[in-house]
Amino acid sequence: MDKVIGYVKVFLSEKQSALLPGQIKQKNEIKKYCENNRLFLEKIIVEKVFDEKSDTPILNDILYKKNNDDKLRKVVVFKSSVIGTDSRFYLYCCFLLAKREVELVSIKEDFTKESRITPKEKGLVYAMAFYDKKRMGFLLKEGRTQKRLSGELIPGASPYGYKKINGQYEIDASEAEVVKLIFKMKEKQNKSANKIADFLNKNGIQTRQGKIWRNVSVCNILNNKKVYQGYILLPGTNTYKKGHHAPIL
Repeated sequence: MDKVIGYVKVFLSEKQSALLPGQIKQKNEIKKYCENNRLFLEKIIVEKVFDEKSDTPILNDILYKKNNDDKLRKVVVFKSSVIGTDSRFYLYCCFLLAKREVELVSIKEDFTKESRITPKEKGLVYAMAFYDKKRMGFLLKEGRTQKRLSGELIPGASPYGYKKINGQYEIDASEAEVVKLIFKMKEKQNKSANKIADFLNKNGIQTRQGKIWRNVSVCNILNNKKVYQGYILLPGTNTYKKGHHAPIL
């Protein structure tokens, strides 16, 4: 289920405290909003600051995804001034969250008439976030393509039989022996993937995750023969190129 969190800011300075309603008022309004809109409110986070110029580490964690929560879909605040009185900063926060498909919801917007945010401006921010996310996806894909063209395996989990050390793929001796055994049983003994998996399981050989072998896991290795011979597949083609990693077969 998509998650919603509430964000409450409380001023510790008596002079500044008049700018925002108290903690209980903000919490109650957020709960009421979520109930009325049938949203699953996971938690309400309270940030205590001395004044408007104080650092807001909790808000920064939310904006810059330091909590790494991919299921978060809405951040609800009672008033827009909880985020900041500057409408430009508020729109920037909307932009940062929208790039992760998270919506910033202000139950009440209390900007001045001159700095009020129009629906058109907010829509533009969400459109920019959408296309910026697409741009980042393209750049990431392009970077992976260039790595493949230079002979590198793409980043991520190392193929079974290899381990990554200081950014380089090195042969994992114990896994490499299993890879050799799988190909030997297939090519010299004509065993099926199911029978190879059964053999590995009966002999107490587990996968990298410590689980039993299944035919699909065996097939993934068999279908990756060129990689185990030291080659990589060039993106968008059926052409293989000599890679930088050492061959197992």
